Amino acid sequence: HLAYVENELNGKDWLVNNRLSGADIMMSYPLQAAAARFGLDAYPNIRAYLARIEADPAYIRAVKKAGTSQLV
Repeated sequence: HLAYVENELNGKDWLVNNRLSGADIMMSYPLQAAAARFGLDAYPNIRAYLARIEADPAYIRAVKKAGTSQLV
């Protein structure tokens, strides 16, 4: 599944219409879990994608409000 997402992100910043959407926020959760459990060394597009999501001002505000972005 990670290879599929990696390929879908090739040349794109976001999944739908190349702009941040709810689909990207929903996808961030399983991808962050994969990063925490397995690492994403073989998936540069996914790593860059997560970095874009995590740098988004709205995401940063949500994390501050929730108290953490770390998956346990």
